[in-house]
Amino acid sequence: MIHLAVTLALLATVAYFAVTMALAYRSASGTTWARLIAAAKGSATILWARFVAAITMLATAGVELATTLDAPSVAQAIQSFVQPQYVSAALVAVAVISELARKRTLALTPPAEPPQPPQA
Repeated sequence: MIHLAVTLALLATVAYFAVTMALAYRSASGTTWARLIAAAKGSATILWARFVAAITMLATAGVELATTLDAPSVAQAIQSFVQPQYVSAALVAVAVISELARKRTLALTPPAEPPQPPQA
């Protein structure tokens, strides 16, 4: 029962991400990339994080739903992609893309002015 509750919570979170991103994307203007960034509150890092979270939650929910619905072959098919070599390659890709996205976002942020010393 707890697995079903967790699965439903994961699916609700993915639905929330999808709806908020879609609404923000539709209200933004410009190129596809500019609209995606605008939908992610101006941050490529947030866009990437939401994408990774949504994919992870969908995979987890898929396994849980397949197990709940007594479809072990579906669960095994999804779990076959969660081999250690695939997970480690995915984690390296996530780390590299996260860093690149963050550097891109930092490049768009104007540098902060240095603090001024107090005047006597």
